[in-house]
Amino acid sequence: MVAHPCPRRVARCHPFARPLGARRRTFGRWCAFFAFFCLGSYGALAPAGPHEAKATPAALLKHQRQVSYPFEQVWPTTIRYLRVERGYDIADRDKDAGYIVFTSEDGSSTVSGSVEFLSDLDKAGRRSVTLISTTSRGPAHLPFAILDGIATKLREERGQPVKPPPPPAEDPPAEEEPGDDNTHEGGSSLTG
Repeated sequence: MVAHPCPRRVARCHPFARPLGARRRTFGRWCAFFAFFCLGSYGALAPAGPHEAKATPAALLKHQRQVSYPFEQVWPTTIRYLRVERGYDIADRDKDAGYIVFTSEDGSSTVSGSVEFLSDLDKAGRRSVTLISTTSRGPAHLPFAILDGIATKLREERGQPVKPPPPPAEDPPAEEEPGDDNTHEGGSSLTG
C-alpha cells in the first residue's frame, strides 16, 4: 500500500474522521471504558445511609512481607514500632484476629492504615509471619517503609532468626546377607 502524500489532510466523509494514515486508538478508549464500567466512580460507591459502612478508596497502597520470627515475637515488636518509632495512634487491635489499625496526621489530612498478621512456615520450615501493610493514602512507599522498619526492628531486638530445623534423617537401607538371593560373587544366578 502506498502512503498518502499528505498525511495531515483529514478525510471529509465523516465529522469525526482522523487524519489519513493515523492509527485508531480504540485500545486506550476500550481500557478507559472498561475501568469506568467495572470500577465505577468513587462517588457512586458512597453509602446511602448513616448506618452503612463507609466506602473504601479506589486505590489502597498495599505490600506484604514474610519475616522468619514467631508471632509471639512479631506482635509486640510491631506495636512498639508503630506507636513509639513512627508515632502513629493505634485505633484498634486484635491479637487473636491478627490485625492492627492505625491512624496518623499527615499535614491537613489523616492517613489510616492497617497491618495484618498471618502465621505461616517459611521455605526452610521455620515458624514465620506474613505481614500485610495497607494504607489509605500518603506516599507510595509508605507500606514498604512500614514493613521494612518492622523487619529491621525485629533483627535489632531479637537477633537473626533461628536456624531452620535439620531435614529429617532417612533410615539407611537394610543390608542383605550374601547367601539370601541365590547368587555367588560373580553376580550370576546359580539357577540357569
